[in-house]
Amino acid sequence: MISLKRVCYKIKNKEILNNISFDIKNGEKVLINGQSGCGKTTIFNLIIRNIKPTSGNIYFDKEDINNYGLSNLNEYRKTKLSIIMQFDDLFPYLTVIDNLTKYYFYEDCLKALKKCNLLYLKNRYVCSLSGGERQRVSIVKATLSNANTFLCDEITSALDSFNANSIVDFILTNFKNKTIIF
Repeated sequence: MISLKRVCYKIKNKEILNNISFDIKNGEKVLINGQSGCGKTTIFNLIIRNIKPTSGNIYFDKEDINNYGLSNLNEYRKTKLSIIMQFDDLFPYLTVIDNLTKYYFYEDCLKALKKCNLLYLKNRYVCSLSGGERQRVSIVKATLSNANTFLCDEITSALDSFNANSIVDFILTNFKNKTIIF
């Protein structure tokens, strides 16, 4: 379970979040929606602990992640979360398959690419892909994780409507038992 309790976040006296509280239960699917600049990505960055709240607490499975040291924080991000950013985190001068096999087994990577209809990109260099192709490969990479929580920050922003719907359907269909936050 993820819980935000009375969370506030300010940057240079500008209030981004004020007294936000909510719970997300394990296995729940949640959409955080709002206008540009309202704090959606800030909430995302607080949950992954890229930033700390000005005040309040954030709990993951009843542990206050604000108290995590560097080793606990790395373990938390590596094992508990599968993070899909709105911009890819791929190495541009490696092939798609080389990017994926840096972290996961070759056969698993092939299966995931095939499930997402991206096997044809396997040997292409990331720098030669379109923005939408890079985004889809980045999503495939995140889905290879064993984490129980998916954090998806505007993952379809670089995709056309057909591919956006396909990726969202893929995640919701193949990860039914996981917590997913869009």
